[in-house]
Amino acid sequence: MDNGDKNAIFLQRAVAFFIDAIILTFCVSMIAGFFVNTTAIDKINTQLQDLIINLENSEISYASYVKEVAVLGLQSQKLNVMTTLITILFEILYFVIYPIYNSGQTIGKKLLNIKIVSKNGELTMNQMIGRGLLVNSILLNMILIAVVTFVNDPMHYLYINGSF
Repeated sequence: MDNGDKNAIFLQRAVAFFIDAIILTFCVSMIAGFFVNTTAIDKINTQLQDLIINLENSEISYASYVKEVAVLGLQSQKLNVMTTLITILFEILYFVIYPIYNSGQTIGKKLLNIKIVSKNGELTMNQMIGRGLLVNSILLNMILIAVVTFVNDPMHYLYINGSF
């Protein structure tokens, strides 16, 4: 940091994270695009739109709507498992490995002249892994893959997902 300021203000960190998120999203999109079944996802999205229309027109009950949304939501997430895996890989590379070898800085942090520091001086891989799991949603994405992989009941998925 310039001027001896050891603590970046929240706004600096937020802007740096926003820049990093754009970079990460672009990279993941370029790679994951090869693995996405857009036809199947479009079909699910159309079915979801039809469900909403049917609910609004009172053609189906709310209970039926919820059950169908649960089924379609789980199907959609199963189609996106590869994208989530690619996201986890890129998050680990970008938010854990990259800062270790770049003085605690991601590209966004470098642009804002801030960095991740340790109280003891040098950052360790364990510190960055712990930080990445919590701060950069890597753990959340890992949990999502576990839920999609091991939960076969759409209603359980819906409750775990917190959609209703």
